[in-house]
Amino acid sequence: MLEVLEDIFHVHVAFLVSHSTLPTLLLEALAMPEGGTELRHRIGKLLEDYEANLALLLHLARKDAIVRPDFDPAVAAKLFVYLIQGLAMRSITWGATETLLHEGRKVWQQYLHGIRA
Repeated sequence: MLEVLEDIFHVHVAFLVSHSTLPTLLLEALAMPEGGTELRHRIGKLLEDYEANLALLLHLARKDAIVRPDFDPAVAAKLFVYLIQGLAMRSITWGATETLLHEGRKVWQQYLHGIRA
């Protein structure tokens, strides 16, 4: 179960490396007064649905005693997304480099350390 989450996480990081301009374009689009509201709504809904799917996966991991019994799957799902968003913001500074891949591996290990049973 955690291997699936890890694969998902690293696919996101690899996507950021392959599409390094996307975070900047997205921020620019969200900053536009016209059309920004609809885009914000769509992104919000997408994130809400995505977090719900991650929370379900994490709930199953908790049920199987793979992760800590005292953690909240919904909060852990949000944190998962926040980690990727943080790396996306850093990618604006670093660009598409090995640094992002390296930092992604380190961030994942800390996340895993916090949730693993």
